[in-house]
This record gives sequence, structure tokens and C-alpha cells, in this order.
Amino acid sequence: MPAADYSMGPERYEKLQRLLSDQKSIALEIDNQLKQFEQLQSVLSGQSKISLELDRQLPEKSGPFQALVKIAPETLGDTLLVLVKKIISGGKTPAIVLTTKNYKLMSSVLMEAGINSEKVFMIDCVTKNIFNEKDKRNVVFVDSLEDFPQLGIKIINLFESRSDIVFIFDSLDIMSFYHSNESIFKFVHSMTKILRKNSAAGYYLFGSNSLAPQLSQFFDYAAEIGL
Repeated sequence: MPAADYSMGPERYEKLQRLLSDQKSIALEIDNQLKQFEQLQSVLSGQSKISLELDRQLPEKSGPFQALVKIAPETLGDTLLVLVKKIISGGKTPAIVLTTKNYKLMSSVLMEAGINSEKVFMIDCVTKNIFNEKDKRNVVFVDSLEDFPQLGIKIINLFESRSDIVFIFDSLDIMSFYHSNESIFKFVHSMTKILRKNSAAGYYLFGSNSLAPQLSQFFDYAAEIGL
């Protein structure tokens, strides 16, 4: 009986190499997909926890309530997205006062989260610190966060064209780089009165302990997220 021939010719060798290479690529792709899935699950889990906390601490409210929301800095992005989704699902239009990122970055964040940025109004207090921009259909610009009167006017002007707005101030803390605590208190107090007068609810996000005691007097409700 002749001995079995286990030798491998060039063609068979190349075929085996291609097969092993394909298997390695498939394994890497599966591994990559699993990591992306785990990251997505982690994000969704974080947002779910925030949503549950908001629902627990701020049950469904109607009318022009003003809510002070203290957050851990790392939860800012997820808290914003949860609030935007919550407002849209309630049939209202979110209006974000942007102090930590410009409208382009915020639009990208919204799109990545599956939110149509055209359904969100933005008051951008960042962009004009860098370069000039003209107001757009769903974005208006403030020259600088130093200019509280201009920001107030931009907010008031929104009520001339819309009556379904719910405001989100993405970070009261950033204001402290430009203003004293006393000026921030006066501005926030003024905003809560303007929003109530125009039957608009508002969420004001912050993280600083130094702002909390005096700010709380202006609000109907308060919540703490991720602390």
C-alpha cells in the first residue's frame, strides 16, 4: 500500500493561507462588532438610568415648571440626550442653550443618537467666540456668554414664532467663567420668570456646589443625577 502523500503544493498552500486570512478577518470583524455592541449597551444603560432617575425625581409635569438638575460632569452628554428625547416624545420642541459645545458638534451628537437635529432649536453661545455666523432656521447665535442681555433677548424672541418650547440650559457652571455668582443668580431668576410668563418649562443643568443653595429658591423642582 503506497504511503499517503501529505505534501502541499503551492496552489493548495496559497488556498489555505487565504482561508486562514479570511477567518482571521472575520474573527476581527466579529470582535469589533461585539465591542461596538457593548459600547452601545453601556451608553443605553447609562441613559436608561438617567431617564429612570429623572422620572423618579421629576414625575411628569405640565405647565411652565422650572427644574434645577444637578449632575455629575461625566453625565452631561447623556442627560442632555435623555431630556431632548423626553421633550420630543411629549410633543414639544427642545431649545438648548449651548454653553459647552457649538451647534455643529451638538448636531453631530444628536444625529449619532438617532435624533433629527432639525427638531431641536439651539441658542449657540460658543461659535461667535471663534468666528462669525449668521442665524439659521433652527440655530441663533449669541456673541458671547458674557452678554446676558443679548442671550435674554434671543430667548424672548423665540416666543414670537413658537409656543411649544421647552428650554435646556446645558451648563450654568460655564457662566461662572464670565460672571460673578450674584450675576448668575440674577440672570437665572430673570429666565425662570420669563419662561413662566411665556408658559415654557425649563431644565437648568449644573454641577457646582457653590451655586446650589441660592439657585434652588428660583425653582419648582430639583433633581440630582449620577451623584
